[in-house]
Amino acid sequence: MEIDELYACYIAYGNLVEYQYRFILGRKGILYFVEVPIRWNEFIHLTGITHLKDLPIVKGNRDILKNKIKRGDITMEMLSKSKFFKNNALDIAYRIKYLTLLDSFFKSENLAFDYLNNSDFNSAIKADWLITG
Repeated sequence: MEIDELYACYIAYGNLVEYQYRFILGRKGILYFVEVPIRWNEFIHLTGITHLKDLPIVKGNRDILKNKIKRGDITMEMLSKSKFFKNNALDIAYRIKYLTLLDSFFKSENLAFDYLNNSDFNSAIKADWLITG
């Protein structure tokens, strides 16, 4: 039996919970320390499933949704029924696929950190650094 992609993401992310990635960066002769903690309370946000507002199954708080995924009450097939699932700005399948690979991403030799002079990118998140791979 093939494992559901959303459940696989849940397992992969769960294996990282309570860990923290630490990076030491240098910019213009100054050392910066970037810490990326992995916490359960960010999992649902990172998957983006709450953007699928046309699906009643994604209603509820983060813990309820996380437990529904754990039990198999929310699957990738169910999410794919949303008209927002393949929205270019959200692309939930893409987010879930790469969230599953988060550990590999952070350990990649191709990881790059960009210093943000301004927060003019399309996010409400305040950040000093953008991590790309």
